[in-house]
Amino acid sequence: MAAVVNPLGHKEDTDVAAEDTDAVTSPGTQDLALLRFASAWFATALAVPLTVASALVLAVGINTYQTSGVRVSELARLANVCAGISIIILAIHSPTSVRQVTAVDGGELGLLGAGKAKISLRVMRSLKRAHALCCFIAAFLVFFSLVNSTGALKVGQRSAMSGRFITAQYAYTVILPTSASVTLVIAMAFAPWWLTLKLASALVSDAVAEVCNAVKRWTPADSEWQSEVVGGVVRLNKEILPCLSKGWGNALGLTFATFWFAAMTWFCFFLEAHGTSEVVTGVLTGLFIYLPLGVADDAAAASSLCDTISDAITTKREDGPKGDPMHEHALCLLEKLLDRKNTRQGLGLVVFGTVIDTKTLNKIRMGLLSGATTVVPIVLALRPSASVEEGVPSGGCSITDAQEAALAALVASFNQSCSFNITVN
Repeated sequence: MAAVVNPLGHKEDTDVAAEDTDAVTSPGTQDLALLRFASAWFATALAVPLTVASALVLAVGINTYQTSGVRVSELARLANVCAGISIIILAIHSPTSVRQVTAVDGGELGLLGAGKAKISLRVMRSLKRAHALCCFIAAFLVFFSLVNSTGALKVGQRSAMSGRFITAQYAYTVILPTSASVTLVIAMAFAPWWLTLKLASALVSDAVAEVCNAVKRWTPADSEWQSEVVGGVVRLNKEILPCLSKGWGNALGLTFATFWFAAMTWFCFFLEAHGTSEVVTGVLTGLFIYLPLGVADDAAAASSLCDTISDAITTKREDGPKGDPMHEHALCLLEKLLDRKNTRQGLGLVVFGTVIDTKTLNKIRMGLLSGATTVVPIVLALRPSASVEEGVPSGGCSITDAQEAALAALVASFNQSCSFNITVN
């Protein structure tokens, strides 16, 4: 069985033996149906302009249905603005990132060894499950969009999800374009992008594990130390982790922004909702807050694996010969290569200048949980017990501006010289 090494150091077999069941060739872009579909030009070409146009129509819709004689709260305005920002960010980064990382020449997946490098059978099964999940998500979103679009037919009623009153202008300038654009981008761009991130994370984890095993296997006195250990750490330092950061780092940061703006949208809905809508909007708020952390889990785990190399070096120092200057110098060299990268943050996935690993994600989770347990009870305590949204009475306790103006005109027609107050019981 002949073996070669790709530019990033992954071992590739040109003739894999049938009995080799623990290592298989990683899937490439052409091996995953969802990536073949998403990387087609028509999907990317449609996603960006259509979604940006939908976001602009959404901004127009804010003013359109506010001037139709309907009272709209500031929370409703904020919800629409956050939704528009979320859609625009998602539309820009997901399709372009998919095209970048799946490019035939110079794509980050190809540089990491997708379709050539060897990965474990367990990781391969995990990738197949992820591929099936992403295909299901894409199909479900198409169905969900069709169902959500039927809200445009419910003019004069409240939305079952957000609890908001649906006017004709709101239906055609917000519901329809938002449903179409979100489905197009998430189904055709974001779900495939998430799949590329999982594949890249698996390839990087495999490369880090190879270097870690080499540190455990060889000593500085062995001839393989320079090529297998030092060479492996240098490849991680200069090629593999920078490749992961370039292809997915900033896009991951934009994903956090996208979902958190969407969470703000649903939180605004939650503040004005009651009954079933209150439960739905509350659940969706929490989902959109924590969903990007789940998206980043695989990449963060691959980034955290770099710490295992440092642990292996520490063990090697403890078990090695004491007082040997050459042995200590070799280990210190490796530690410097690992620790002084990314302004002394160490090796890992860089997102807008910050190394993201499992510890970082756990800190974010705990911070969000602590903030939620403090802020949410205060907000709920200050929120009115009954909500009057968009000029529609709840329990007959309010009327719209248009209705109030009509009553004022009616009273004025009886006696135009009098001053009056209107009270509705």
